[in-house]
Amino acid sequence: MVSFSKQPGVRRKVRRHRQAARNPPEHRTESSRCRTFAVTSTAPVTVAWHHEPSGALNGGTGRGTHVCDCTGRPFTRSAHVSAMSARHISRRKHMSDLRSSPLVLRPGTAAPAVPGRILILGSGYLAGHIAARLTRLGAETVLSSRRAPVLPESRGVRWKQVDVTSGPQVAALMDAVEPDAVVAVHGPSDITWCESHPEEAYATHHGGARNIAAALDGRPVLLVSTDNVFSGEDESYGESAQTFPVNAYGRAKLAAERELLDTSSALVLRVSLVYGWEDRGPRPNFLTSVVRSLMRKEQLRIPDDHWNTPVHVEDVAAWATTLMSSGRTGTLHLGGPRRIGRVDWARHIAEQLGVDPMLIVPTPRIGTAYACRPRNACLHSEVAAQLPELQHHRPADVLETTHALIS
Repeated sequence: MVSFSKQPGVRRKVRRHRQAARNPPEHRTESSRCRTFAVTSTAPVTVAWHHEPSGALNGGTGRGTHVCDCTGRPFTRSAHVSAMSARHISRRKHMSDLRSSPLVLRPGTAAPAVPGRILILGSGYLAGHIAARLTRLGAETVLSSRRAPVLPESRGVRWKQVDVTSGPQVAALMDAVEPDAVVAVHGPSDITWCESHPEEAYATHHGGARNIAAALDGRPVLLVSTDNVFSGEDESYGESAQTFPVNAYGRAKLAAERELLDTSSALVLRVSLVYGWEDRGPRPNFLTSVVRSLMRKEQLRIPDDHWNTPVHVEDVAAWATTLMSSGRTGTLHLGGPRRIGRVDWARHIAEQLGVDPMLIVPTPRIGTAYACRPRNACLHSEVAAQLPELQHHRPADVLETTHALIS
């Protein structure tokens, strides 16, 4: 079992001493980052449940038979280090040694403890759900963003203001909070907005990731990324697929991935379209938007050439919190078990609401807000079914969950 909160007082005192010996936070340089293992390939290791391209459920069975990182090394699970004091081993050496441990979880072994203090960079819909779940699990959780959170999931969670594009601000935040682990859910997720503001999107996602990486000092970090790092030409993408983003959002997120993976202490969790009931956010997700419009008897133009593997927000939060304490690094995928077109999903919502499905008007992506999205924004996992810690976190089917949410 790995617990990053072991000997917190000693470890934090040692970290402050090391930081002071190097250089002050506002003058941190590239050399302060952990570079014990550089990721040089875009062919990552991943985790997510496999789905059949036809959309049929398969019970979460994965196709992969082995797991390797992009250098061919085994995908490892950190071993418990009990004899090493924080006074005698640096955080960089600690992460390097743990990486080489084998992927093992014996039957009956207790699940790893969630790290004691978690800093979440971001305060939106997904960040709020991750924070709420961590808090329920007993972690001390801190949200941070440019503006204060407004969603109910974030209520009662400690919040600190930060501009993630400012290196000194991120470094100062890390020193003030002294987290045991970090979750990065920062930056705009409105794909259409990012396409219209590519430089701002890149500066926030990539620049923010660069600043986070510079301030990590070897801490484990989980970055929530996207299916938009792929071209969309194939029906679905596993962890070993070649990345090729076709929009500004995908390019910005891929750059952020590489920045954090270069620290060798990062886990990138790529997720497909996230949905759930979101009635108070400034930009509701697809499910909530369609429900609201149909309840008002509004006609909706939905693309008939765009497919997703939607994943419920609670499933993303469950995976994120579980994987944070697993000691894993690399790239993982999380997609729902059903590949579905937006038109079919919208019509299913209409049927559940008891309204006329003819309000859904199929239309090509071109000329709509979906024009910049890949044709297939779908993910599946090649190895998730082999990971013991995920056996009790199988993603829900989108149609079954939609029915449950509406009813």
